[in-house]
Amino acid sequence: GRGNARELRELNALPAPVAELRRALGGAMTTLMNGAGKRLVGQAYRMANDRIRACDAVARRLYSPWGKLAGLSLEDSSLGWDLTASLAAPLWTIATCVDHAVGDDGSRASRAAMESSGEHCLISLMDVCRMGTEEGLGEVGGPASRAAANAAIVILTSIVSRSRLPLSKRAVARATQLTHICFHGGLMKHLASVPTVFSPCCALLVSIIRARKAEMARQTAMITVACHALLDALKAWNAIEDEKNALAERTKTPRDEEEVAIHEEAMRRAANSMAPVYESAGKVVGSLYAMHLLADAVAACCGGGAWGGDDDRKSGDGYVRGIGAVAESALKPGIFALFDAVQDRELQQLYTMFGNA
Repeated sequence: GRGNARELRELNALPAPVAELRRALGGAMTTLMNGAGKRLVGQAYRMANDRIRACDAVARRLYSPWGKLAGLSLEDSSLGWDLTASLAAPLWTIATCVDHAVGDDGSRASRAAMESSGEHCLISLMDVCRMGTEEGLGEVGGPASRAAANAAIVILTSIVSRSRLPLSKRAVARATQLTHICFHGGLMKHLASVPTVFSPCCALLVSIIRARKAEMARQTAMITVACHALLDALKAWNAIEDEKNALAERTKTPRDEEEVAIHEEAMRRAANSMAPVYESAGKVVGSLYAMHLLADAVAACCGGGAWGGDDDRKSGDGYVRGIGAVAESALKPGIFALFDAVQDRELQQLYTMFGNA
């Protein structure tokens, strides 16, 4: 209700019960699912998906041109927070059902229900992330939209990582595009999105690369696009920090050491999350696509070495910013793994492209 919306606005987070109640609800749900058949468990999936679609329909009406003409704004009113709160229950239901199905104590009926409903859940979870990029959950990139996206991405990772679960190539391809959607949709515009959006997206890509080799056999280029979006996020965060350093230098004002330490720790955590993506991709994508991944990584690390002539990428002082020294150091294991995957001919092409950069 409205009271819950006001509390959400103050907390800037999705509603969640206390730890004791959450454990009790999880235990009760597990007990019920152990004795339920495939039809009842499948009904839980369908009800959760229907609830997510209903929230999506309401959000579409609100941020449509007609909703704006009527004076409705999801950012200014409590409507966006109401939608965010209404997503908590269906997301928890799907997460509980998926965790029970993939766990060691999962029943045969729960696994069968997951196999029949997995692709529909994947589409619904993608819709949750899309709602966060279209002002459907309040401010784009705000705490509420990031929290909802985090829950959806974590559940997606659990679904995709189960290699025996049948998923179409189209569904897996859409899941691979989620990283690109989150970045260009604004969910990664704040550094606070590292633990909630960036790192879960990296874990999702690792699960897709390792568990969905057959589905991604002819769609390897999407992994390159997703990794490029992750590098763009790192470069954007580093550019903001460089601007702060330049402003402090011009005004002769020292930077707050705690703020600098927080930024460095976030960049290190983000790069550490991305390194396993390169390590996994180097074993799967082949030498040609590994060369593309390596070229993007080297270009991001060496700054102006590869893109010095591109005016759109230059900063005010004419220097093309990279991802920063902290992220470069943390990303080295993944880059070295790509070097091992690239053959001599592709390495020669890279050397011709970058020279001594």
